[in-house]
Amino acid sequence: MSITLENERKFGGITVAALVDTDVTALAFGSGGVVTGHKYPVAFLFRKNGTTWACRLDGTALSQHEVHLLCPDAWERFGQGG
Repeated sequence: MSITLENERKFGGITVAALVDTDVTALAFGSGGVVTGHKYPVAFLFRKNGTTWACRLDGTALSQHEVHLLCPDAWERFGQGG
């Protein structure tokens, strides 16, 4: 699992970005192999009028510390182009 800050967008006076989980699995066998992967959002960051907040997909609020545990420095990078 690798969570990154991605897809920062501005909508009127609100900026939003996703914390995205990306995982790639590769299996080798004989002379072949299989590679699979997934990518999906786990949380969102928002900013309006200089105030930043975050939530999980179900709307549960996340603190700055909780965001840091998911993706170190994402809170600080948010608003700088992600």
